[in-house]
Amino acid sequence: MRVLSGQFRRIQFCLVFSAMLIAEYAAAYDFTPNDHEWLSWPGYCKARYVTTNIGSRSRFASSVTSAEIELWRSRIGRETFLHVHHYCAAMAAIQRAALQTDDRQKQLALKYAQDNALYSLEREPRTTPMYARIASGLSGIEFELGNVEQAIAYAEDAIAAQPGLDEGYLALARVLFRHGDISKARDVLSSASTQLEKPSAELSYNLALLELELGDVERAVGQARIAYELGYPLPGLRRRLERIGAWSE
Repeated sequence: MRVLSGQFRRIQFCLVFSAMLIAEYAAAYDFTPNDHEWLSWPGYCKARYVTTNIGSRSRFASSVTSAEIELWRSRIGRETFLHVHHYCAAMAAIQRAALQTDDRQKQLALKYAQDNALYSLEREPRTTPMYARIASGLSGIEFELGNVEQAIAYAEDAIAAQPGLDEGYLALARVLFRHGDISKARDVLSSASTQLEKPSAELSYNLALLELELGDVERAVGQARIAYELGYPLPGLRRRLERIGAWSE
């Protein structure tokens, strides 16, 4: 009986071990960007992708030099670099979800984005700027999934981790605005300007849009001027202000 029992335990162990291997394989990184996604990715995403198993065998493998890879590994930190490809896949998956007309496929894309962004966030030190970026990305994903409270929580976590960066404030304001609380969204960005390490064109531009939405044209113009002085590239807000006679050079 002891022999049979030992054989049974060995069989049981093999079955458990096989199941673990299958689970690990199923969770393996298997993302392939299309041309548009590849071009829209920041440099660190491209550099990390071509060093993954799937990326090193892809048609993009020769697009990034070893010097560029080392540059990004050094610039964002080795620990961040090691796991950032999941966040990059998540951001591309959000774009795919936005293009989906089939609700089930859209939800699958968002769930894929959620899982991969969370994978990167859980392995990212809170002391790095990338933590705030990933948490802010997760905020947007959770909102798309209908989880408003969780979206707010991730945005607030980004602010708490990196209060001197604009990502968390922008993410929180975006959630509040889309949830219909424009005044709160405006207040978040207005108060953020005193917390930032340096002025943010993105934050001033979005604050101008919110001020305009709330009917305060004078404040909108003031924030728009700050945004453009800081080099904000898109002229849409300026043209909108010109149409209502509120902008002059």
